Amino acid sequence: MSESLQSENEREWLFASIIEGVPGFLYCMNDAGHILASNHGFKEKIGMNHQKINYEEIARALDFDTEEMETILEDDYSGFFKEGRWEKDFLSKRDGKAPRYFKIHRQVIKKDDQIQVIGLLVVIQEQMSLAEDEVKPKEPKIEVKLERAPRVLVIEDYIVARLHNRLMFKKNGCEVDMVETEKEALALFDTNNYDLVMMDLMLPDSVGRIVTKQIRKKEALLGSKRVPVIALTTKEARDVLKDCKDYQMNGYIHKPMSGMQAKQLIERYVFNKDVKVDDMIAIE
Repeated sequence: MSESLQSENEREWLFASIIEGVPGFLYCMNDAGHILASNHGFKEKIGMNHQKINYEEIARALDFDTEEMETILEDDYSGFFKEGRWEKDFLSKRDGKAPRYFKIHRQVIKKDDQIQVIGLLVVIQEQMSLAEDEVKPKEPKIEVKLERAPRVLVIEDYIVARLHNRLMFKKNGCEVDMVETEKEALALFDTNNYDLVMMDLMLPDSVGRIVTKQIRKKEALLGSKRVPVIALTTKEARDVLKDCKDYQMNGYIHKPMSGMQAKQLIERYVFNKDVKVDDMIAIE
């Protein structure tokens, strides 16, 4: 065997070994739907002998409903017209089952710098269950009325982000206090009755999860109602989800927060309306 052929075979073996060991559910296909490669997770759930993509089998393997399956299909198809690599958050909410959160990674595969696309690599990884006590039936919400403007505490070390968040809430009729450190946040929390706390996860003297832990301790000692704490983040979703659950935050949204999100947060968490907050993962 020539040295170049041996080298090529070694590369193919190495590529196959890497693909096989990727966690989650991985497949690589060409634009005709032929499966070029798959990992252990795919073979375990779908089988070894599939030569063409079958989205109905993928839906059964991952327990997705028809609408979710169609979303995966559409995103795969549109992926062949993109460049590079990207990822997408995906929330599966089948009726009667606990919501599940996925991260879907996609990458267009080309040969060297050629224009022609060889294939699309797709990796579907479940991040963490968002079970809410095994999805208990929702109790009807009783809307709350205030005799004053809602009070919001924004904890954020970046001045432009602080000003932006204050503006978003002020446009929705709120009174807003702003701080940039844990020390300032806890001092204000002691002397004010806030309806909502917006928590940056990285502060000069602390991190958002620790500040939230201190807030929850104060509430427990006083026997007071828990104030909703919403994380503002640019971090990977898996890390934020764990912090939200472990440190009793109510959920998170990615920066920058929009005016519509601010309005929805007030309606949901202050006035207790049955309102969904755009692009928010809630832990409640």
